[in-house]
Formats: sequence, structure tokens, C-alpha cells
Amino acid sequence: MGDRMIADANCAEYLFSKREPFTRLMEHWVMGNSFRLKVTNDKGKTDVYGVNYNPYFMVINPIRYYDPNRKTGDKDHPPYTSYFTELCWENNARSNDTNCLELKKEFKNPAESWKSCKSPYKGTVRRFSPNRIGTRSPPGGPHTVYTDALFNEPSLEKFDFAIKQVIGGTFSPQGSIGLDVVDFDSPSVCGPN
Repeated sequence: MGDRMIADANCAEYLFSKREPFTRLMEHWVMGNSFRLKVTNDKGKTDVYGVNYNPYFMVINPIRYYDPNRKTGDKDHPPYTSYFTELCWENNARSNDTNCLELKKEFKNPAESWKSCKSPYKGTVRRFSPNRIGTRSPPGGPHTVYTDALFNEPSLEKFDFAIKQVIGGTFSPQGSIGLDVVDFDSPSVCGPN
């Protein structure tokens, strides 16, 4: 059905050592779903009905990353979680990074910085993309196919708790569809969110 991919400690440390921007450490949520139904009519002809799609959602300035070395949690950290702002304080790293310089000027320690509404890393910069969407149906549509709530069990016959899916024809775009990146930041948005 879907995956959530987040940066891990190795990725964070690598990008930090290369002085890459933190925005390269995005969270990526992707979902893929499809159904395909083959129906043979009384004349022996097989018709195929189908839909597939895989939209995704990205958090471009995430607050956290997966840290396998932080096995236990505390009041500030869930288990296996570290915060990007903490990297600004490690080994005088990022001494020329604008965001780190601003954080260090404003805060005495990393714990204060990642909880702050002033942090640049709080998960507010996001992008959604419908990505690839495709449909297939015999000529003469639109056609109705019924599935369960999870897009499974496709059938031409209605069944209990079925969801009606209407397929208008065959559509298979080349490439993907992308929407703009949006920053949902406001003075009241604070980490973790």
C-alpha cells in the first residue's frame, strides 16, 4: 500500500560532512495502489479493467531523522529518533551554515532549538504530487467496477460494503504530475509536528 521513508543517521552525517543543505534530508511518503480485473464475455473476448496510481507527499524541512544508536527514549526523544538541529552543535559542525548560525545565536542548546517555533527545521515545507495515474477499460465506457475500501476485490457485480469506481476509458500519461512546494510555516507552528 505505501511507505514512509525518512533520512537515517548515516545519511544525515554524510550530507553534513559534505555541507549539503538539510533540505536534502526529506521525508518521503509514497503510496501505490492498483487493481486489474479480467472479464471474459460469452463470446470468449477478454476485457481488462484497471486503475493504478502512486501519489507521494514530501516533507522538505523535516525535524527528525532515524537514529539506530538512540535505542531508548526520554522526555525529548522518542526511541530511535534524533533531530537535525542537534547536528548544528556537534563538533562545531556547520560553522558556516546560515540556519545553524541563526539557531546557535538564538539558543543555548539543541533541545531548545528543535522545539522552537523559530527553528527552520519543523516540517512545514511540503510537496504533494498525484504522480502517475493510469486507467484501462474496454471501449464504450464509462464502466463501473466495485472494490472494497482498500481497492481490493474488484468486481463488476456490487457486493456488501462495495465502493463504486467509475472508469472513463484508457488513460496512461507519460511522466508524472507535480505540484508546487508550499511552506505552511507560521509563528505558531512548533516542533515536533
